[in-house]
Parts: sequence; structure tokens; C-alpha cells
Amino acid sequence: MLSREGFEIESAVGFSAAVHACENGKFDLVILGHSIPTADQTFIIKQVKALSDASVLALRRPHDGPLEIAEHNLDPGDPERFLSYVKQITSHKGN
Repeated sequence: MLSREGFEIESAVGFSAAVHACENGKFDLVILGHSIPTADQTFIIKQVKALSDASVLALRRPHDGPLEIAEHNLDPGDPERFLSYVKQITSHKGN
């Protein structure tokens, strides 16, 4: 969905791949899936913040509540709302 809208995407499957991507990539936005354990999300966000000025969007289940260390939180249940929110976040980054 994001690719169709013109975003360049790099996916990382698994904790090690995500940490490696943070260390080696240049991103405007990092999106963390809701299935990632909170401790791993927190670690990845700290890596992102230490290595870049990328914003972080944590996808959260409604009962999880927001992840305070992330700049942005969203329940991913509505794809159109998700896409709109990503566009809003990245437009503030000058894209």
C-alpha cells in the first residue's frame, strides 16, 4: 500500500534484521508492527534515535495503549487512516 503511494520501503523481518536496518539505513519514518514485543520495540526506537532523526510510528493494538517513547502511535485497524497518518507524518519531514 505504501509503495503504491510512492514511498520507498525497506522491510525488516525479525529483531536482528530491524537493528541491522537501523544501523545501516537512512529513513524518514520507522514503522514498528504491533506484534513486536514492547521491550524489543523500545530497544529499536532507542537505536533509531541514536542513529538518525527518523520519526517512529508504533502500531498498537487498542488495549495496549500508546508507546510513550515513540513520537507517533496508531491502531492499524483502518488502512486508509494508516495511509493518511503516514502521509501527514512524512509531509512534516519535507517529503
